[in-house]
Formats: sequence, C-alpha cells, structure tokens
Amino acid sequence: MGLSGNFYNSPFINFPYRQFRNILMEIFSNVYNHSQDKIVTIRIQDTKEHLILKFKNKTDTSTIKESNINFRGKGIDFIKSFINKQQYGYVESSINNENYQIKLFIDKEYVL
Repeated sequence: MGLSGNFYNSPFINFPYRQFRNILMEIFSNVYNHSQDKIVTIRIQDTKEHLILKFKNKTDTSTIKESNINFRGKGIDFIKSFINKQQYGYVESSINNENYQIKLFIDKEYVL
C-alpha cells in the first residue's frame, strides 16, 4: 500500500465505523483479488467542498470471470449506493489502460 498526499495530516471522517470498514475492506478485497501486483495507492485531496479519497491499482482483467460477475462484483455498487443513500457525498470509479481508480468524495460536513 502506498500513501501519498497529506495522508498523515488528513482530517477525520465522521462515518459509522462498520460501514466505513466495510467500504475499505471491499476496496482492499478488490485489490487483492483483481490487481496485477496487489498494490494500492491511496491519495487524499482536501478541496473546498470535499475530502477526496483516491484508491488506484493496476487491474488484472484475466481474474474477472463472467461466472463471478453474477455472484460477486456488487461491492463497488454497495459503496456507491451507501454513500449516495446516506448523502455523505458521491463516488466515481474508472478504468484506464488497466489502471483502476475509485474516488470517494466526502462532503465537508462529514469531515472533522
């Protein structure tokens, strides 16, 4: 795991512990199961409106099998729906040249 930006000096996020742990575990599980090198880079950006948590890794698309998509593959949807439903902010995810990135945009009212 690589940490960059102002990670160690970043503010606290006011989320229920279990839900935030589940979000992180889903992201780390995806890195473990689908990345080429099992490495994730985490960056934190503090903007006027949001605290942005960025997770990026190299995706191994050969580990994503069609049969697993129906059984698994709902974790990122869970993260997006949870953050949107609770109105904590929003989530963006993208894949570009085997680099997968998920960004959690946390509204400032949930940042301490």
